[in-house]
Amino acid sequence: YTAHGVCECQKKLLAEVACRRLSEETGLKLEELGAWYRTCVTDEKLVISKKTLDNRCNLCGRLYEWARYETRCNVVDDITPPVAWQFSQYLGKSGCTNKSRNAHVSDLGTVWKMLMKRAKAKENPWALAKVQRNPNEEEHGRAFTRDEEQRIYAAAKKIGHEWYEASVIALYTG
Repeated sequence: YTAHGVCECQKKLLAEVACRRLSEETGLKLEELGAWYRTCVTDEKLVISKKTLDNRCNLCGRLYEWARYETRCNVVDDITPPVAWQFSQYLGKSGCTNKSRNAHVSDLGTVWKMLMKRAKAKENPWALAKVQRNPNEEEHGRAFTRDEEQRIYAAAKKIGHEWYEASVIALYTG
């Protein structure tokens, strides 16, 4: 039994029903996608951090909520490449940077890979939904302190003169 009182055989049965439902005409409901993915990851004993798993499941919920109000999509089979692109555009309009949008699209693509593997989904609609990175959105770390710069230069000199020169050039060119 799990912490929630559901035995492992019940979880496997639920996953099998979800897989069977997807391969039939009715399709896996979008609202069930996050729970289905969590069950699949658990069943296959995949090594994914809790944070990543939670993020992917929450993203499935966000997709469901968006699709519920913005499209006529109710089942996983309804998510086509144009719908995936529309969701990506929605993420951009709601404040996600291109980098975050691509991360979300990649996460949904990973969920769809599981659908293709376990539930015989025909295509991964997220393959073409990524957007170009905006060079102005790049995240830069903090600047080195003067002490850190000196330690980097000292280490570069030990490695070789060309590393020292490259480090000095990098300081002024970024």
